[in-house]
Amino acid sequence: MQEGIYEFTTSYYMEDCDTVLYINDVNGNEIAYNDDYNDGYYSSIMLTLSPGDYTIVVEEFSGDPLNCTLEILVLDVIY
Repeated sequence: MQEGIYEFTTSYYMEDCDTVLYINDVNGNEIAYNDDYNDGYYSSIMLTLSPGDYTIVVEEFSGDPLNCTLEILVLDVIY
């Protein structure tokens, strides 16, 4: 990925699910985690990333089938 501010968000697809979202660095170390943002079932992480490789992991909290979308936004900051 290029350097920037990223937002990763899961949302509804075909049926509800309870997602857990992780961002891991190139060595597999967890650098961000979210479960149930905004008092809901879905996950969201916003963070600044340096150039490099990352792994995005989406899991279903209870182990049920995973039916969700993952949206990745690169944010522009205007001062």
